[in-house]
Amino acid sequence: MQSCFSRITLILFLGVFTTLNGSSQSLSSVIDSWQKKSTFHGATIGLSVRDLSNDALIYDYNGASNLCPASSLKTITTGMALEELGSSFTYETTLSLTIEGGDTCLVLRGNGDPTLGSMRFTHQANGQEVLYNLLDDLLLTTEASAIQRIYLDPGEWTFDPVPVDYGHEDLGQYYGAVAHSVNLNENVLRTYLKREKNFDAPWSLELVPNIEAQFDTIIYEVADASTSSLAIHYPVGSKALYVHGNMKHGHWRMRVESALHHPEFAALSILQDKLRAMGNESVRLGDLFDQDRHLLIQESIHESPKLFDIAKQTNTWSVNVFADALMKTMLMKAGLTNPQELLESYARNHGFEGLRCRIMDGSGLSRSNIISANQMTQLINHFAQNQANSTFQRSLAVLGRAGTLEELVPQTSPAVGRVYAKSGGLTGVLSYTGIVQTNRGKWLSFSLIINNHVNSNANLRLYLDRFFETLIAL
Repeated sequence: MQSCFSRITLILFLGVFTTLNGSSQSLSSVIDSWQKKSTFHGATIGLSVRDLSNDALIYDYNGASNLCPASSLKTITTGMALEELGSSFTYETTLSLTIEGGDTCLVLRGNGDPTLGSMRFTHQANGQEVLYNLLDDLLLTTEASAIQRIYLDPGEWTFDPVPVDYGHEDLGQYYGAVAHSVNLNENVLRTYLKREKNFDAPWSLELVPNIEAQFDTIIYEVADASTSSLAIHYPVGSKALYVHGNMKHGHWRMRVESALHHPEFAALSILQDKLRAMGNESVRLGDLFDQDRHLLIQESIHESPKLFDIAKQTNTWSVNVFADALMKTMLMKAGLTNPQELLESYARNHGFEGLRCRIMDGSGLSRSNIISANQMTQLINHFAQNQANSTFQRSLAVLGRAGTLEELVPQTSPAVGRVYAKSGGLTGVLSYTGIVQTNRGKWLSFSLIINNHVNSNANLRLYLDRFFETLIAL
C-alpha cells in the first residue's frame, strides 16, 4: 500500500514537473527565437514570472540582471501610492481670500494635483475654467475691484521640482513630466501661429494657457515652406519665448505643444487677467508669500478625482506627470527627497530583502532607472495581494481591450482580456510588467524587460503575440 502511494505521488509530482518544465521550455523557445532574429540584435532580455498565490518563481531568464524598465516603472509608483496614500486619497487646490496689512489678497495654494484641467477626466473643466470657478465662488461676497494682490503659497512644494541627482541627459524629456504644487492641463503649453485665410493677413501668436506676462520678449517668425512644422524654444530661466514656423502654401494655422515650465505662475497670470477683464486694472502679483502676515477670510476648494482614478489613468495611458506627482506626494509624506530612498524604505517596511536597484523618478523616463525583472514581479505580487480583483490590477491596461495594450495583439489572440499590464518604451528599451490569468485559471505576475536593442520598438512589438499566448499557457 505504501509503495503504491509512493508511486502515485511520484507520478503526480512528475506530472506537475513536466507541465512546468514544458511551459518553461516554451518561454525559452520564444526567447531563443527572438535572439535569432535581426530585430533583436544586441538586445539584453530579462524575464520573470511568479505565482501570485505563493510568490514562487515559475520562470527566470536573466531575471536578476538590473535593466532599465522605462514606463513600466509606473506599476511600482502606483502600487506604492495605492497602499501608502490610499485609493480614496484626493488632491486639493485652494484659492483663498486674505487680508495682508489692510489689503485684500488672493492666495493660490495647491498640493500637487496633476489632474487640474486634465482632458482625461471628462467631468473636469480645463485648468483655466477651474481657476475661474474658484474665483467666482469668492466673488460672491467680495467685489473684484477690492482685490489688490495675488500670491502663490507653494507650501512644501519646491520651485525646482526636478528629482534630486536627475541626470542631465534625461532633462529634456523629463520636463514633460515635472509636477508642481499647482498644475494646469497636465502642464502642456500649446502655441498657435495663425492668420486669416488670405496671404496678406498678418500672423498672430496665441498661447494656451495665456502666459505672455511671464516673458519680457516673445519673438516669432513664419516662412512658407514645403513642409509643415513648428518649433518652440523655451529655455528654463529665460524671460524670452521664441517660436518658429514653416507652413505649406496656403496654410493658416499651426500648433506646437511643449512643457509648461512654470504652471504656478501661469495660474496667477490667468487670475490676474480675469480680474483685469472685470475692470480691476490695478491688481498685481505679490512677492514672496508669508503665511504669518495673512489673515484668512474665505476660501474655495477644488478637489481632484480619487487616487484610484488617477492611478488607472497613469497605468492605462502612461501619463508621466501623474506618476511624477504621486511619487513627489509620497516623498513629502515620508519626509524624503529621493525616490530611491522611498523605495528602499518601503521595501524594508514590507519585508523585502536584498532589493538592489536605482530609482530616479516616478514616471520611468530616466535611463538611469534600473531594476531587475525578478524584483519587479516580487513587488507586483505584493501590490496585487494575491487577489484577482485587486485595486492595483484594475488600474492596469488590459491586453486587446484598453489603453496602451489595446492594439498590441490581434483581437483573435487567446490572450486578449487575460493580461493586465503596464507597457514601457524608450529608444532601445521595451518592457511589459503586470498580471496574467492562465488557461488553468491561475494568476501570475510577470515582467519582461528588453534593453539595448537597435531596432524600433514597433518592430519588436510584432513578436509579442506568441509571448503572451505562451504566458497564458503556463
